[in-house]
Amino acid sequence: MRLTAAVDLPIVDSDALPFLGNMQSSVDDQGKAKQKFDLKDFSDLDHSPNIEFLVSSMEVHYQHASMQAIKQRALDMLEFSPGQTAIEVGCGLGFDAEAIAEINGNQSKVIAVDFSNRMISEAKSRSRHQNVTYLRQHANFLDFPNEAFDACRAERLLVSQKNILSPFLEMKRILKFNGILCVTDLDFSKMVLQPELSGITLKIIQHWQHIVRSPFVGKMLPKLFREHHFANIHTQEEIFFVKSYRDLKKIVQFEAMLEDMVDYRDWE
Repeated sequence: MRLTAAVDLPIVDSDALPFLGNMQSSVDDQGKAKQKFDLKDFSDLDHSPNIEFLVSSMEVHYQHASMQAIKQRALDMLEFSPGQTAIEVGCGLGFDAEAIAEINGNQSKVIAVDFSNRMISEAKSRSRHQNVTYLRQHANFLDFPNEAFDACRAERLLVSQKNILSPFLEMKRILKFNGILCVTDLDFSKMVLQPELSGITLKIIQHWQHIVRSPFVGKMLPKLFREHHFANIHTQEEIFFVKSYRDLKKIVQFEAMLEDMVDYRDWE
């Protein structure tokens, strides 16, 4: 059995644009505009100038009630049994790996990998379970034999990859024939931002799509699973909902995004 979970990301915000008249530009030594905030940084987090904010935003994501519900349904899809071995690819701060470890009362083995040294260090320092092992590995080159795991989990991994096929095929390779692969990822084509301001809101959403590597991967997942011969595919659409501008600023540097739009002439 192989399963997939796809997540939509509509963000509804009742007070999102209070500062459009107070944006500033910055340039580098060659007079070119410097991008202040870019979610592509997740693909090379250790070298991001925004690493501290991005780590903090992962904490906020995890604590958000709607994300907690999404994560729980994804864990249920794993059908993880005592004595089995699971892997999380792109483990981040280790929240999901720790949750997987708890499913069977620490009677199963969990491996969690991430390419970021900072993420692995943070995850190890937060770990509460002896049956979880954290390793630094690249999602495109997983150092495990074929069919090594009963279950595989990845959340918001593919959205940060320019080539989504390489990590996907690696996860398939290391999964046992009857194992379960659960992938949760984003579809920015379903994003909603309120209030709706003519000529502005759409531009903001388009810029948001521009600062991730694979903004529509969520809706691509069912086809991806079918094309690579997975069976018993289940797709669960979800909504991640942010109610206020105050909360939104904890997840993305929204004002910096708008300044980048001005610098890169995204308003034209």
